[in-house]
Amino acid sequence: MKLRILLAQACLRTGDGAQALVVMGEALRFGAAEGFIRIFADEGDEVRRLVSQACARQSGSLPTAYVEKLLEACGMGADTAPAAHAAPAPLVEPLTPKEQKVLQLLAEGFSNVAMAQRLFVSETTVRTHLRNISAKLHASNRTQAVAIARQLGLL
Repeated sequence: MKLRILLAQACLRTGDGAQALVVMGEALRFGAAEGFIRIFADEGDEVRRLVSQACARQSGSLPTAYVEKLLEACGMGADTAPAAHAAPAPLVEPLTPKEQKVLQLLAEGFSNVAMAQRLFVSETTVRTHLRNISAKLHASNRTQAVAIARQLGLL
């Protein structure tokens, strides 16, 4: 159980949010069969958010009473999990190394032209990277992209 939880955390931290949810879902199915609650609830906010998201995905395959008890122990009643939770969802598709570099330059306040010069690419390429970053982070503007990236630990 503990190893699955750690693996889910590792996947999340490396940007593979989808795999993190799959691994956490496996841990939850085993936990539900044995009635484990504290092993999830005592792990911290990152794990509790993953638990909440995985419970939402696994809603049909986990006993409702177990999910309610687990979310309550994690400090997330049925009304707060997972949609009303303030944390952004983990990335389904991780940023490429170029996108990470553009994001870093964006956070440092560089313009598109300055980023293009620093990266030795065209301004159109920078705009393409920015569009991809915004799509992956579900951001509507540059400032929001940087804020979400900071929340996710990408910066």
